[in-house]
Amino acid sequence: MIAAFPGEIVDAFPYRLPFRSPFATSRVTHTVRNGLIVRIRTSDGVGVGEASPPPSLGVRAVLDAIAALRDGGALPPWVRFGLDTARLDLQGRATGRTIATLLDPRARSVVRVNATIGSTEPRIVAEDGARARAAGFLTVKVKVAVGSLADDVCRVTALREAVGPSVGIRIDANQGWTADEAIAALRQLVAFDIEYVEQPTTAEPATLARVRANVGVRIAVDEAVTGPDAVRDLIAACAADIFVIKPARVGGFAPAREIAALAGSAGLAVVITSTIDTSIGVCAALHLAASLEVSPLACGLATGPLLSGDLVRAPLVARGGVMALPEGPGLGLSLDDDLLGRWSAT
Repeated sequence: MIAAFPGEIVDAFPYRLPFRSPFATSRVTHTVRNGLIVRIRTSDGVGVGEASPPPSLGVRAVLDAIAALRDGGALPPWVRFGLDTARLDLQGRATGRTIATLLDPRARSVVRVNATIGSTEPRIVAEDGARARAAGFLTVKVKVAVGSLADDVCRVTALREAVGPSVGIRIDANQGWTADEAIAALRQLVAFDIEYVEQPTTAEPATLARVRANVGVRIAVDEAVTGPDAVRDLIAACAADIFVIKPARVGGFAPAREIAALAGSAGLAVVITSTIDTSIGVCAALHLAASLEVSPLACGLATGPLLSGDLVRAPLVARGGVMALPEGPGLGLSLDDDLLGRWSAT
């Protein structure tokens, strides 16, 4: 036990999972995923959730999260999401319902997903894109703003040639461009029939709005989506076409669903993604996506293959470009103690 809330005992299990191969973004290249699993025990049963920080924050953030749980400090949003997940998992197990149907009884059982390509080397990007197409994915995402614009063009060219004209391509700049750089880059990359560009610049609404007004590519916001108030500002500024919602970034299911409702009311689309978590965190985001009133665009949940292992015996797998909710109440998944021990960071 590391913490106690009224009627609850909380345990935390830090893990360390290597990436299968380096995962590059405009800001950092990741080689290992440091994360945290939480378990809540009450008189009604046990529930689990993932409380992992963004990969860029590393092990220090995991240790700080454990300290905050232990000492009663302010909890970062990803910890609140993990506890939220564990409580809903427990409630679902106790009542025989899935998390998705606890959130909305009309929830879907499958969610469309995109493939995520971790490499930025054109040959590997093309090979991974071809494999994704063969596996039935209709949408793939690749990083840009890594290296020069010529590098980006070469990378996206290789991907488009590999997947053909019928597969959607999303590009993700992770705030790697200035507004002028983004405008110049997107005026070239639009030739590759880009579905959208994710977070081309900083999260400042006026900057994003300027880019959006000057290019022919839809703008998705990710890092800018920190909560409902931020989304209201983005909508007011006409800064985005699509909102990428990470429940771990916004602090749980309720704010994530509120953001989706705000976007829907404005006639804008949403995408639900994980933060490259184990199947526990991915499954929580999958339940969220399945519960939304308006079906999201293909979601960024097929990220398990980026990691070299998992913490459940039957990891979530996308088939034919969709991911099905596991059978069973709550999350529908259970931690594997042997795997938890194997990948433990303690």
